[in-house]
Amino acid sequence: MQGRAEALAEGARRLRDQARETLEHERLLGRGPLLTLARELAPISDADFADHFAQAVSCVLLMARGHGDVTTTTLGGELQGLLRQLFAEDHGPPLRAAIDDIAEIAALVDREIDFFEDFLSAYDPTQRRRQGVWYTPGAAADHLVAQLDQLAREHLGLALGLADPVRWRAYAERRGIPVPAGIDADDFVVQILDPATGTGVFLLSVLRLCQRTMRGHWLQLGLDDEQAAARWQVYVREDLLPRIHACELMLAPWILTHMRLRLALESGLTDHRWRFDFGPDDRLQIHRGNALDPATLSSLPPPLVILGNPPYERIAADTDESAAWLLRGRVPGRDDAASLFDDLLTVAREHTVFSHHASLYDRYVYFWRWA
Repeated sequence: MQGRAEALAEGARRLRDQARETLEHERLLGRGPLLTLARELAPISDADFADHFAQAVSCVLLMARGHGDVTTTTLGGELQGLLRQLFAEDHGPPLRAAIDDIAEIAALVDREIDFFEDFLSAYDPTQRRRQGVWYTPGAAADHLVAQLDQLAREHLGLALGLADPVRWRAYAERRGIPVPAGIDADDFVVQILDPATGTGVFLLSVLRLCQRTMRGHWLQLGLDDEQAAARWQVYVREDLLPRIHACELMLAPWILTHMRLRLALESGLTDHRWRFDFGPDDRLQIHRGNALDPATLSSLPPPLVILGNPPYERIAADTDESAAWLLRGRVPGRDDAASLFDDLLTVAREHTVFSHHASLYDRYVYFWRWA
């Protein structure tokens, strides 16, 4: 597997160099498919664009094996448009040849998702460390999701756990509590967010758990399996897709997560009879951006469940501008000016030696303090 990762990485580096050369040529002409895509992904340097382009093409070709032409027949919405641009027919011969080389290598790889870490390590180990790309085994994700499901049932009175589609109005009446300030009474209670989703391993585990839960629930209500599968179509569309959210900063895993979850739902997850048919208005709520960025946060509903494996990246103290609001921002409703991060730092100063404080300046810590 490592040899194939190296081969794919070498092909991706050639594609990256060719993409940058092609983009420079198209800038001189003032037109071209790569230039159009680069403008849509702006602000980004030409070097970074070529890098993202090469990674995205490589990973899409890995994921697409066995699913036909995913750029035209399988996916929809924003992602389908992006894939068509990545594999545009009017790319010049040198760029098309570099893409075809990667397709030949991808056809030899046995695994898709957990291969991304091996690929990125071979392609650019510095970037892998900088972006905190560490694959989470599916069994670990399943265990953590199951624990969250149990907590939701036992401590929050949610009979269906993470699968529960109850709205705040009904939940508040049942529990004898007010609807929280700033929450619409018609919103879902169980909003789920993976703030740094990577290739979507935690969200896939959530989908499988919800399917198992709802199947058992419907069978208990007296539905047969065919009727339950039909009910699943409605549940996914109205009560599941709107509740599951994720953020991912890197283009390649963002695309992979879209493809992985969509193809999993279309194949029925654990049972082909439960295949979900995506309609033109059905969307996966996978946002491309930094979950620590206030602009990204403002586009997300208040989550009840935050799960995942955020990137580990220690940085110089107080230099991460994307997390400035967490490091230095005033917390609404507080009488003092202490930030969310100050809560951690105060405790650390009281109970640890000074040299340990640097360990707190890490995006992993920022994600969980925000959560």
